Formats: sequence, C-alpha cells, structure tokens
Amino acid sequence: MHIDAFGLITQANGDGGDTCHREGLYAFGVWLNEQVLNITQPKSRSLRTQQIFDLLEIKPGIYVRHPDPSKWYADPSTTSRDQLMGVVAACAATGDRGRLWRLFKAVMRRGGFAQNTKRNWGEVGWKIPDPMFFTFGLFIRAGCLGWFYPLLLIHDLFDLVGTLTQILLPRWDENRRRLVRRCMDDVDDNNTVISVLLAVAILPTPLSWVNRKLYARFRPMNFGCTELGETNRVQGALSWYHREGESGGNPEMAELYRAAIERWL
Repeated sequence: MHIDAFGLITQANGDGGDTCHREGLYAFGVWLNEQVLNITQPKSRSLRTQQIFDLLEIKPGIYVRHPDPSKWYADPSTTSRDQLMGVVAACAATGDRGRLWRLFKAVMRRGGFAQNTKRNWGEVGWKIPDPMFFTFGLFIRAGCLGWFYPLLLIHDLFDLVGTLTQILLPRWDENRRRLVRRCMDDVDDNNTVISVLLAVAILPTPLSWVNRKLYARFRPMNFGCTELGETNRVQGALSWYHREGESGGNPEMAELYRAAIERWL
C-alpha cells in the first residue's frame, strides 16, 4: 500500500485526490475481514482510523480529500460524494456515531448535497455538487439504526432500480458529459461494493439480497478478467481499477476484498 509522509493512502506518484475515499474503503475492508469473516489482518498502519479521519475532518462534518495544503485536494469545496462515502464506510467500521452524525448534519445543511462546488484538479469554474439523497440508507446501516428499517427498504428499492438501470441502460460520463455504454475499462465499482457488502453485514433486507444477486450475476466482463485472469467479474473490476498502472494504484486494496467477494459476490 502506498503511504505518504502524512501516513495516508495515496497513489504511487503521491497523488492524494482520492485519499479520503481510499481510507474509508481500507477501513471497511479490514473490519469486514476481521469482524465478519474472522480473518486476521496484519497491523501495518501507524495511524488508527480515528486519527486518519481526524486529519481529514477540518471542521465538524466537513472533509478534505487530503490535508496537504499545497494541493488542490486540500480544498473542501472539491470533496465529492465518493469521498464522503468513504467517511460513511469508515464510520461503519469503527462504530463512530459521533462522526457519522456530524457528517449527516453537514450534508443536510447543504440540502442533501456533497461539498464539491468546485471542479477537480484545480480547474476553473463551479459545478453543481453531487446529490447524496440516495446514500441515506448507508448512514442508517453505518449507525446500525434498526428503527429506520422502513426507510432502509425504500433505499434498497432505489439501489435495486439503480442496479437494473446499470445493467440495461447507458451511464452518464461526467468527463465526456454524455451517456455512454459500459466498456471493459469501466471498473469503478468501489462504492457499489461498499454498499452491497455493508448491506450484507448490517441490517440486510430482502431487497438488498436481490440487489446483491443481480449485481453479482450481471456485472459485465472487464479487463480485470481478460488481462489479469480474474474469474469473478466483481473482483476483476476491483483488481483492474486498483492495479499498478501509469500513476501506480494499490493492488492490496482489491486483495483486501477478495475473501468477501468470493463469499457473497
């Protein structure tokens, strides 16, 4: 795993634009292995999860992608829904309801949107921030809030519709600003994997079970299968996404989820 001078996960080239998300993905994967699958994980990190997210939470409920003040990703106005889903995943792993509540309140104060009113990479211009309405079920699960089970059913219904939409319809490509069909290199399944496996571990519903089965059955072939030899298409997506590419990914992240994917996906 590529760790920088801050003690945080980055790409091999030091880019920390996705650090907040990767730290949540890592924390959730470790928790899933240790607490659900009973697989002991090596203790190789110098910082605990709470310390890591204390660095990333610059104000109550407000996060940066990475705290390096010399980089564009230290601007909280670039922190997207994906990055905040990493925070939710970490809260699920640590049981940190205080942090989860602060994040939820901050999201609600923004009318249900993420923080990213600015574009990535220091590009000039403003943008509509990512909506987070369809992630509220993740907050319920991360907080183990069983009394909101009826709302969780609604969330899982939307997730199910979303999975069917991904299977049957083109997706919106933010970079190209148009609808495109999923191709072999379209492998950013990180948040889908978080959502599906969180629903396995905490407050599963019949709808989340159906959604997981559909995702596992109909997730298309990808380069992880054809180039890396993965037989499971979900594992193939993660392995290709986190491969050691031009900027140097973290293949250990994909390996962290292998046992869970083999069991449930």
